[in-house]
Amino acid sequence: MPIRLVESDLRIEKKFKKALSEEVKKLFNRSLNRIRNEIKRKSFEWVSVQPEISSLLSEGDSSSLNAQFGLYPGQASQIIPSIINSIVDSIEVKINPISNTLKGGIIINFQSTTFSNLLGDLSYDVITEKGISLNWLDWLLTRGDEVIVVGYSFVPSNLGRAGAGTMKLGSGFRVSPEFSGTIEDNFITRAFSKKEQEIQKIILRILNV
Repeated sequence: MPIRLVESDLRIEKKFKKALSEEVKKLFNRSLNRIRNEIKRKSFEWVSVQPEISSLLSEGDSSSLNAQFGLYPGQASQIIPSIINSIVDSIEVKINPISNTLKGGIIINFQSTTFSNLLGDLSYDVITEKGISLNWLDWLLTRGDEVIVVGYSFVPSNLGRAGAGTMKLGSGFRVSPEFSGTIEDNFITRAFSKKEQEIQKIILRILNV
């Protein structure tokens, strides 16, 4: 028995896209929490394996950030998980509304570019015996290769807050180039760099498409 379509191809296409967009919206809404949780879980891993994190945790190593920043024994192991969790907690995963023309999708925002969730937390600072607050996380994330302690250089020894060196009169102290970071390029931005394909795989796997 022949079937006669009484609507134009364009109208049929619009109806099809509208119906499909509604299904896509439902699928995204059902999957959003799983996608968000998986992205955050992977993000914790990506940040945790950065060389800067390992160096901050390396107690007793005079070449480490732990020694050069003068972190107290046990301090890094207490605050590093907090720093990573703050980075992960700042991640936003949300749906960009799906239109009837099937435009839209999932938006993921990693870490505010102001780093206010980290740099505004004084609990990460080191307080010296003279009561001076040293914002070493700001040094690491924003100051690049600039001299940040004028007139003093780090000298390895078994002395100092970290037991691996002290500051002595010298040309000046700066974060080692292998670790130094700026607002645009630091260990956090590098943790998420070139992760697009891996993120896409996570989303497609959860959506089962």
